[in-house]
Amino acid sequence: MDITLIFPPHWAPFQPYLSLPTLAGFLRKEGYNVTQRDVNIEAMDYFTSTFSVKNTYRRIRERVKYLKTLEHRSEEEETELTCLSYCEDSYDIIRQSKFLKDIMRDPSSFFDFPLYRSASLVLLEVYRSFGHSYYPTIMDFYTLMQQYSSYSTEGIMNSLNNIEHNVYADYLRSVTIPSLMKNPSDFYGISISAFSQMIPGITLAKLIKEHIPSAHVCLGGNVLTRIGPRLMPSSPLFEFFDSIILYEGEIPLLELLKAIEENRDFKEVPSIIYKDKDGTQIFNEHYREPDINSLPSPDFSDLPFEKYLSPFKIGSIMSARGCYWNKCAFCQHRYTYRGKYRPRNISLVIDDMKNLISQGVKYFSFCDEAVPPARLRELAKGILASNLNVIWEAYARVEQNFDKELAELLYKAGCRSLAFGLESSVPRVLELMCKGHRPELFEKVLAISSEAGIWNYAWFFTGFPSETEEEARATADFIIKNQDKIHSVTLNAVFGLEEYTDIVNNPDKYHISEVKHIEGNDLSFVYNYTVNKGLSTEEASKLSQELCFKILKEHRNGPVMAHVSRIHQLLYKDHYGTNDMSQYTGEE
Repeated sequence: MDITLIFPPHWAPFQPYLSLPTLAGFLRKEGYNVTQRDVNIEAMDYFTSTFSVKNTYRRIRERVKYLKTLEHRSEEEETELTCLSYCEDSYDIIRQSKFLKDIMRDPSSFFDFPLYRSASLVLLEVYRSFGHSYYPTIMDFYTLMQQYSSYSTEGIMNSLNNIEHNVYADYLRSVTIPSLMKNPSDFYGISISAFSQMIPGITLAKLIKEHIPSAHVCLGGNVLTRIGPRLMPSSPLFEFFDSIILYEGEIPLLELLKAIEENRDFKEVPSIIYKDKDGTQIFNEHYREPDINSLPSPDFSDLPFEKYLSPFKIGSIMSARGCYWNKCAFCQHRYTYRGKYRPRNISLVIDDMKNLISQGVKYFSFCDEAVPPARLRELAKGILASNLNVIWEAYARVEQNFDKELAELLYKAGCRSLAFGLESSVPRVLELMCKGHRPELFEKVLAISSEAGIWNYAWFFTGFPSETEEEARATADFIIKNQDKIHSVTLNAVFGLEEYTDIVNNPDKYHISEVKHIEGNDLSFVYNYTVNKGLSTEEASKLSQELCFKILKEHRNGPVMAHVSRIHQLLYKDHYGTNDMSQYTGEE
């Protein structure tokens, strides 16, 4: 059986996502012929090409010309005309997109910050213009918001039925499908990890079913794990694919392939939704998790590293599944991994790294929810014992046993960046969140890490239920005060109340009076809510923007935070060897 695994648009273009290499490595070990297609990066490379940019601006100019012929434009048409006229005026700059992609991919140009910033800004404008050519689409490196909502069944159906508003449909139909039809597969697995991929991913599934009707089309990924049960007992979306895999994909995928090969019913395949022979949707809720120590290394070998907007190959890797802390009130990862933390033997993690090194990878992102200090120590010792020449980053938690000796060991083993969840600097809020640390411990640990030479990235958000304006401002001030040890942060992040969290289960504890689904968004796992005290959602959103600008203005690494993606901050740190980038950005 020939299998093609696909990662659809829309996703950040800087490095491969881990889902496909993980499944490809597993299936190849089981003897299957697997092809990986990162259609997201293929599409990015196409719509930023000179040919495509010309077509984008041709569409924009034709639309502008038409709108100008209207004697009585509506308010919406006036807004569209203003937006598209701005895009039209920027064509002379944006047509350089091919040259600008080369800057992002060339080590000699990449670390010239003025060049990097220019390339990043103009490529971002290409993204926006490509989106605006399907007005009112809003699009950047991370975001895709189209005419119809990807958070609703109705929105997805409308997008499939109104292709003129479906931003990737033309590309998928004219480029991706013909390439797939050259060597058709028996099975297509489409990994959807964000709602920005929902409409493109299901559009692609629909096109595959139309042009290669004999193939089985299966959807999976983080989003499908969360929304899968909402597609029961029936959903019109099932017209466009054959099955959905929930949770971890290895065992369900393998069992599904065996059932297809043996022409068996799918009733024994765990964690899938499918239609039986009578057309009835069935949800096999029984769950089987893989033995993490029996899994092979992820296989990136057939992914087009040359197309990503990075000068070096960056590989993703996991040393464990689940979160060892697993207590944060706002987090739903306990649902995805069924509340279990399962670490992989460090010797196997080192073997994984060696396998990726053999594929030309030097830079690594550990995708664990958080790596505990004891495990970081094991990892560093394993890297040093194997003499691996690697540079890497990981997510970590602030813990009492994160000491100077550990930080220095990590740096010696190639760790150049750690991301910590600050969330808030206010003890009351941190306790309500169940974060398990206090601000003084955060300062202490990040001082230790920074002194060892590690770049510290901090996550925080505005608007946790009951957080006041004063408390939110205190967190921004804490970041600015500690800029010697907090080198970059997530920007303009607003709290979102998600399904399967302790807050939803116990709203009174978090000063919430009402929790309800967002009207019209039947697939969204984010809720609307009303607070009894503190910032409303609208107030939090407005304040978050203000605090974002404050941090960018007052933090010495503000230009880096504004223009350099988080993974590229790792590369900059390694290249310049300093946590103070102001001397290289020229904006002290």
